[in-house]
Amino acid sequence: MIPDENDRIESVKMYYRLNSSKLAREVGLKTPQVFYDIRAGKCGISKDLANKIHERFKSISVSWLLTGEGDMLLPDAVDDQPLPGPLYLKKTPPTMVSSATVDKALAALAKSQEQIDRLLTIIEQMTNRG
Repeated sequence: MIPDENDRIESVKMYYRLNSSKLAREVGLKTPQVFYDIRAGKCGISKDLANKIHERFKSISVSWLLTGEGDMLLPDAVDDQPLPGPLYLKKTPPTMVSSATVDKALAALAKSQEQIDRLLTIIEQMTNRG
């Protein structure tokens, strides 16, 4: 699943432990309004914004910012002035999971638990007979 534009911005913020205001300052924006507009679906990530983010954070792929395809981090790229320790130690950003996927997983887990409970009941009955 390709992350939407807000998810991509959120991934960058999480990776560098930034909020919208700090990210705006880091990339040279006067205000973080564009990030709020992206979250609200009012606009997308422009080429200009993607380039500003990449200029500050050389590891971030412009292509990924614009399309969501590929990896967030460029292989072997090093930021000129990295911020204190990234939140994630591995080279890939966290995977965004939809609530529908979580709901399906919880339903499958509940079904498995019901089957386990039935099997335990059968085993208990067989143990009590013998």
